[in-house]
Amino acid sequence: MRQGILQYCVLLTILFFNVFIQSAEHERSLVVILCTRNVSEWIEKTLSSIYQQDYTNYHVICIDDASTDDTANKIKRFIHEHDWHEKCTFIANERRVRKLVNLYNAVHMCADTDIIVQLDGDDWFANDQVLRIVNERYEDPDIWMTYGQYKNIPKHIAQRYGFSELGYARQLPQRVINARNYRRSQWVFMHMRTFYAWLFKAIRVEDLICENVKNYVGNFYPVSNDLATMFPIAEMCGKRFKFYNEVLYIRNLYPSNVGFKIESRLQVMCSREICRKIKYPIAEVPLIRNVEQYCDKQVDAIICMKTKDNVHMYIENAKAHIDGIDTMYVLLPTNDFNQTQEVIKYDHDVYALYYISSDNQDLKRALEQVGKHSKSEHVLLLDESFCFDKIISCGDMMCWLERTYAHAVHINMSGSTRNKSFLSIEITNDISVCKYKVAQNKWKACNLLQGTLLRTSDFIRTVTRWQTGTANGLYDPAMAKSKKVGIFYS
Repeated sequence: MRQGILQYCVLLTILFFNVFIQSAEHERSLVVILCTRNVSEWIEKTLSSIYQQDYTNYHVICIDDASTDDTANKIKRFIHEHDWHEKCTFIANERRVRKLVNLYNAVHMCADTDIIVQLDGDDWFANDQVLRIVNERYEDPDIWMTYGQYKNIPKHIAQRYGFSELGYARQLPQRVINARNYRRSQWVFMHMRTFYAWLFKAIRVEDLICENVKNYVGNFYPVSNDLATMFPIAEMCGKRFKFYNEVLYIRNLYPSNVGFKIESRLQVMCSREICRKIKYPIAEVPLIRNVEQYCDKQVDAIICMKTKDNVHMYIENAKAHIDGIDTMYVLLPTNDFNQTQEVIKYDHDVYALYYISSDNQDLKRALEQVGKHSKSEHVLLLDESFCFDKIISCGDMMCWLERTYAHAVHINMSGSTRNKSFLSIEITNDISVCKYKVAQNKWKACNLLQGTLLRTSDFIRTVTRWQTGTANGLYDPAMAKSKKVGIFYS
């Protein structure tokens, strides 16, 4: 009996050792995100420092922000000459959007479990073991984020701006970590910054948008992107991050377009606003959300009719052009009180609810009834004026809603939502983001919205607070919390 137990213990020890060795040898998926603009003189050195890494399981996402020099051409040539197409995804912006937009899009191209390694286009890795060292650090399951030491070059330029040759990153006092009081402490989260992608993805897009910075209100922060992202990441980590004093990163101070040289005042204004934001809660477990799951889910659609005219036309248009509808509810006006008491099957997967046309509160009651009846996580509220001639993907809209933590996705197939006097940021050709607080005075000028997708829970809350007399009032961002954002799908 004892011999059997001993053998079992030895077997467990060997098994544990094998698992440990395999873990130590395992190359985690690392993604180097490289944002560039007008760094033609340095970009080949930067790319070479990545290419020469003694590591295989990595990918590079390189985004050039509409450089006016030869940066983009040099990147393309390097990728071609080194047969790096499978390792490096290169995106060349046609217009400048600044680093935070590029970083946001790049991280959202990654898997939640990828480890992000940030590198600026005019800096480089200190040696060829950097990625291997990063991989070893993440063998500890309690490490979700790291930051480290760097070296400024050349020394004389660093000294001219009040920097030492060695960077100012350092270990935070334990009292600061315990209180997660990073926004009120000295900034130390410097190069090289690494973190799990899911941490970045958990940042609400509303917290990346300026509210009071002159000339940038409603836009992503033009500078101080490191503060805007690293503060919430560190706050969500709790104590699951670590400072490493080993120099793995070379910070190049030669270029004339280094941020602190040309936009120091703007950095101060953005930093002050970011530091006043509310602290993020600790993530007790990794927030692996897998928003792509919503691509295969369906929504319940609600058509709010002011008259009974052309009901079938609207139903057929929705069926033909909206991909991902489960159940459709049509709200129809009536003067017969008896008709308002139930949900009536109107057609296959289409239900009719009647409301007293002269009673605003009865329309509200009908909308509340739909909210309770719906079994989907999201609802699509359609205005009577909609008429689509292109396919609308509910799955795509749900993914953007959940990816950004937005309040709603608003449909405008006319394309007029790209008016920069109204919208804040165009993230992709089809997707723009607007902070409701910024656009409240301009919202009514945009009267071409044809539908709004919301979480069913938010829809129910919105209807409960609703005071206006028509379903169009549900589109008004004043119904949403002022700090929330809307996604515009065109």
